[in-house]
Amino acid sequence: MTHPIPTTIDALNVAILMATHNGTDYLQAQLTSIARQSHTNWCLVVSDDNSTDDTRAIVTAFAAQFSDGKVQLIDGPCTGEPASNFLCALKSGTYPDHSYIAFCDQDDVWLPDRLERGLKALTNDATDHPSLYGSRTIVTDANLTETGLSPNWRYAPSFQNALVQNFAGGNTLLMCPLAGHLLRTQTPTDGIITAHDWWAYILVSGVGGHILFDPVPTLYYRQHGRNVVGANGGWRAKLWRIRAVFRGTFKTWTAMHISALSQSTAALTPDAREALNTLQRIHNARGITAVLMLRQSNLYRQTSTGHLALYVAAFFGKL
Repeated sequence: MTHPIPTTIDALNVAILMATHNGTDYLQAQLTSIARQSHTNWCLVVSDDNSTDDTRAIVTAFAAQFSDGKVQLIDGPCTGEPASNFLCALKSGTYPDHSYIAFCDQDDVWLPDRLERGLKALTNDATDHPSLYGSRTIVTDANLTETGLSPNWRYAPSFQNALVQNFAGGNTLLMCPLAGHLLRTQTPTDGIITAHDWWAYILVSGVGGHILFDPVPTLYYRQHGRNVVGANGGWRAKLWRIRAVFRGTFKTWTAMHISALSQSTAALTPDAREALNTLQRIHNARGITAVLMLRQSNLYRQTSTGHLALYVAAFFGKL
């Protein structure tokens, strides 16, 4: 699948996919930041997962400010799962086939050049392969008071990293049309994945696509009491990951990745298939055997503590 590349970034259409559920508290600020983007050639698909507050009314009022079709409000899957809601927007929304795809959370605030910066990175990386862009974020409290930055990763993103770690927040992701097509066609038919953003990283890197990580933040990542997934820096996040290992959460995620990728094996590169087979062997092992297999593999996380956690998980049969 190929598309002609417009001669200017201004000509590129971006389909912004937002998943909502009872987002009244912060939604208006996010919508306002979308309206203020320096790149104005966008459409917005909002998949609402059975909100019982004023979310749908806020989106409807926002849509009334634009021409018909620029903002769409569709019914979500009503599963309570954010990943399913995002996939609903991806597959059920109406937008041009050649659109770039941007994921959008309901409670953040985008910087004005969020779309423009991602588009420049992707077009400068002009390639016939799927490409995925993500960036750092400015982490804030509920009132948008800055508390820090998301991590700036040490190592290059790859499929061997993607199998055990996501590389950027889904709220920062932007993908080229080829990557969007890949995600629509290669996502499991049962829709069971760990997270839409992590799956995008796994899939695009697994087929030999390009992964672009921008160390410059592109949005305010609001932290509040109802975040489904919070910022992954700091001691609280590290403690959560340790607990997740021993609760078996990582092992469950690995099983989901293996199952989902089993439906896309033919699309993977030979190196990716080898890495997936290695992960499956480690997943089914424990103790020194699992540790030795992990040591001989190319699987890695971006920090030394994160990589150590892989070995602990492998030893206890939790990877």
